[in-house]
Order: sequence, then structure tokens, then C-alpha cells
Amino acid sequence: CSQLEIKQSTDETLNITEYLRDNPDYSMFLEILDLTNYASYMNTYGTYTMFLPTNEAVKQYLKDVGANSLKEVPLVDLQNIAKLHILEARINTNLFTDGKIATPSMYGQYLITGATNIDGVSSVTVNKTANIVTSNVELGNGVIHVIDKVLRVADKTLAQTIEADANLSLFTEVLKATGWYDK
Repeated sequence: CSQLEIKQSTDETLNITEYLRDNPDYSMFLEILDLTNYASYMNTYGTYTMFLPTNEAVKQYLKDVGANSLKEVPLVDLQNIAKLHILEARINTNLFTDGKIATPSMYGQYLITGATNIDGVSSVTVNKTANIVTSNVELGNGVIHVIDKVLRVADKTLAQTIEADANLSLFTEVLKATGWYDK
């Protein structure tokens, strides 16, 4: 007698977490998902879009926040980063427009896509800071777009952003004088 092999699934396509575990170039974002307990969530059935930072992008983020490892970053910050990079809809680049994506991130903020051309090379940007380096990686529970920077949570209002730009100081005065700054 021999053991019969029974196929227990109908689809062999990797889910997002399995894909990350199989690709060491994304191990640092996988560590964020593991630390925040989102790794199991991203391995479930669903339709997701993930903007996936490379290890180099996560290393730069750590440098920017003055941390030596992800364990030194407050858990709430890692949770916010994870949620900002995930949308609960499958969105390929053919659905991008120059502007916000119709579905907000799990953090609740809308991501903005656009096109840039630098030295004759065109690329798609996300939130005007990250470039998509690989797009439309189709997986069992969604799609991944690999990006070269960690997206940052917007922590200022539009008025505060305007106020931070010295070139817009006169406009900031107008906003405050008219009461629009607080709105």
C-alpha cells in the first residue's frame, strides 16, 4: 500500500505574505507585518493592493527616524506604516490617474499617484515621494506594486503644510485673517 497524495487546494498562487516570505528583498517590510500582526491578515483570502517598500527603502526609513532596527520604532508607528501601504481593493496601474486613488488605504488616507519624467525616464510616483519600481505583481489575494521609499503618514493639515513653506508666508497670513486656517 502507498499513501495517496490528495490535492487539498484548487489554486497554487501565493498570497501576499507567502510571496514576501519567498523574496528576501522584502524581508524588512515582512518584519513590519510580523511585528504588527498583519502578516497573517495579508495571507487570507481577499482583494488587496500593497505598495511594498524594498529593504533599501525600509533601511532609509530607519535612518530617517534614527532607529537601528524595526524593534526600536514604536509599535503604533509600524502599525500606521503597514496600514498606509495596504488598500482593501485590487488596483492595477491601469486604474491609476494623476491624482488620488479612489480607495483609501487601511490607515484611512488616500494615496496619490502621478507620473514624472527625470532625465528622459518616466516613472509612476506614489505620494510624490516614492517611485514604483515593479508594478502589477499578481498574487492570490491581491496585487503588489514595489516602491523605492516608505510612505509616510500625513500628520499635518493642509494649512500647516502651507505654513511650513516660507514662500507661502503671505498666503498663510491670509488664511489666518479669513479664518480658513482653522477650517
